[in-house]
Amino acid sequence: MSKERKNTDILVFPFSEIFGNKVPLIDIFIECPSIGSMIKMKGLIDTGSRYTLLDKEKALYCFNNLDSRYHDLAVINGALTKRYLIKIKLGNSELDVPVSLFSLHSLSLPVVPEIILGREDFLEKYISILTGKGLIKYEDGHYKMTEKGVELLEKLRKIRKLHLELSELINSVSEELY
Repeated sequence: MSKERKNTDILVFPFSEIFGNKVPLIDIFIECPSIGSMIKMKGLIDTGSRYTLLDKEKALYCFNNLDSRYHDLAVINGALTKRYLIKIKLGNSELDVPVSLFSLHSLSLPVVPEIILGREDFLEKYISILTGKGLIKYEDGHYKMTEKGVELLEKLRKIRKLHLELSELINSVSEELY
């Protein structure tokens, strides 16, 4: 009997170390009309940021006419800033997200994200996807994993453990052969 693999929107993110903190930098795809496809960027999920910020250089590379994508104005760090609506793809989910432009290279970090995913623009939409799939629920003022979500998390932990065991086995065989 063959099992059919189901696609899922749950991803396991690797962590990068920035100033002694483990930070999940994820691969995220944004539309890039200037080349006719989506491009991969390093993204940082930041629950402390209200809005999503896109690196200005990447935006100017991908979009010839940002004004046609104008969404609204937002006050960010005391400055009135234009936001533009772009498509972002994470896993199997494609979302229209308003972004503000910012020179992210000015942050002086050892690893610089190309997009910072804020809670209002990105996380709320992603949470609604997870809620819709029955993986989390809102209860008593915060989100909790459902039984289905816990089961999926256990499977992901098992995959991570098996991946580690497989890597260790490959390394030991490699040492014996070479």
